[in-house]
Amino acid sequence: MSFIEKRIENRPATGEAPFRLAETFYSRTDKRGIILAGNEVFRRVSAYSWGELINAPHKTIRHPDMPKGVFWLFWDTLNKGEPIGAYVMNQAKDGLYYWVFAIALPTSDGYISLRIKPSSPVFAQISEIYADLRAKEGPDGNSPEQSSQALIEVLKGQGFPDYSSFATHALAEELLFMDRAIERARDRSVTTFKSIVAAVTELQGFMATLADQFEAIGSIPTNMRLHASRLEPAGGSLTALSENYWKMANDMTTWFNGFTSSSGNAFASIEEAINNAMLNKCAERLIEKTHSDLEADRKLIE
Repeated sequence: MSFIEKRIENRPATGEAPFRLAETFYSRTDKRGIILAGNEVFRRVSAYSWGELINAPHKTIRHPDMPKGVFWLFWDTLNKGEPIGAYVMNQAKDGLYYWVFAIALPTSDGYISLRIKPSSPVFAQISEIYADLRAKEGPDGNSPEQSSQALIEVLKGQGFPDYSSFATHALAEELLFMDRAIERARDRSVTTFKSIVAAVTELQGFMATLADQFEAIGSIPTNMRLHASRLEPAGGSLTALSENYWKMANDMTTWFNGFTSSSGNAFASIEEAINNAMLNKCAERLIEKTHSDLEADRKLIE
């Protein structure tokens, strides 16, 4: 069987386009989102010819049911030079749809996007969230920017401090569920990163509790000063003791808040660094998988 014959497959008349869990596809665009290259999986799933894809805007495959807020967030993040991941519903040329989890990486002259087929419980929740966002968009509804903020608020309600932490969590879950589905050994580096994030979150909660407890006893020095004023002249030993106690309690509360409550606190910085490292590791794995698939295709051609 020739390479081309191996690529021929039956497509349904309606519904979902064929896209297997073990497959990874990528596309490369310039900074305007114009498609410059891609692999055969991308072309096959989208049902376009290379002549139709190359030099076409990436939004060619955009599905009308996707909320615009997701793409606003996507491009806003990329324009800052930062990678981003998102669940995206695309539309093939023949009208079939296909879901992907896409991670886009900035390059010196554009972007590379890597996609896998989502299958985790995280994905099971996203279609309902997207439908609600889409319903609130439009000429008389939320703008794309407002829609993106609405998405972030929903995710914060699920315990994610920002969109990036959600995207990293989702990508890690998708890779782990893909491993299980294709009976591949779980990626230990991904599970290790997830354990570290969970430990940091637990420790942050513990520190927040301590901060609340120190704040709760903040009234004790005030009460000590009141009692001291009744028992001794101003400047006495009890007054000095209450002042020292107040300073110690205030310093401890400030210290704890610096770790847990202030903007850009230590735990947030630690969690951000871990999430970035996990995102990079997941992206590295997708790049390696895409490269190995390309090598396998090249051997089929030869």
